[in-house]
Amino acid sequence: LVTFHFFHITNSNLENRGVINPISGNGTVNTYWTNSGTATYRVVNGWCQVFYDVNKKDTQLKSGVISGLPKSKMNAYQNTISKDGTKNVMFYVLNDDSGLLYCDAAGAGNFAGIISFPIK
Repeated sequence: LVTFHFFHITNSNLENRGVINPISGNGTVNTYWTNSGTATYRVVNGWCQVFYDVNKKDTQLKSGVISGLPKSKMNAYQNTISKDGTKNVMFYVLNDDSGLLYCDAAGAGNFAGIISFPIK
């Protein structure tokens, strides 16, 4: 005897099943450290993905290039190569309640990437 059970979910709100509704937003590009840029994020079930594209100014200081992001629960790092392939720099978030995407000291360049981390 074979039986089939079909379930039909009529409510798209799945919070009562442990699924958290996604959140989207935009980070604020810090023009003190960058010439221009964009940053968007998406949070799904406690994990944030930040999509960034920044035209970084020449600086020898580590800097918070994007603010207004969800606060990270742990340190996360993303090694990013400039679009022209000539520079290599580390972008990262810290478990410091700042909501910042930091960039290590590096020369000017256009950098784009994605970084993922769990949120608080």
